[in-house]
Amino acid sequence: IELSGPKEYSFVDAATEATRLLGRKVQATPLPIEAMVPALVGVGISENVASLYKEMTQAFQRGLGFDGKGRAVRGKVTLGEVLAALT
Repeated sequence: IELSGPKEYSFVDAATEATRLLGRKVQATPLPIEAMVPALVGVGISENVASLYKEMTQAFQRGLGFDGKGRAVRGKVTLGEVLAALT
């Protein structure tokens, strides 16, 4: 099962929504894959979870993500609602 929100969002979309909610500029900044774990650990995510997230990201980059053959379920909660709940 692939779970997702009511629509697709880019990193720029997320930064735009964070800017709106926080009242200060948030910019999406691409990083090399080697910088992922240190960046995530730097914001408080455990090294284990950060490493797993890197592994998942690399799998998606290699095309090992959802192939459209399984069940896809879209939720109703928007990115803005999720971020607002976190602030």
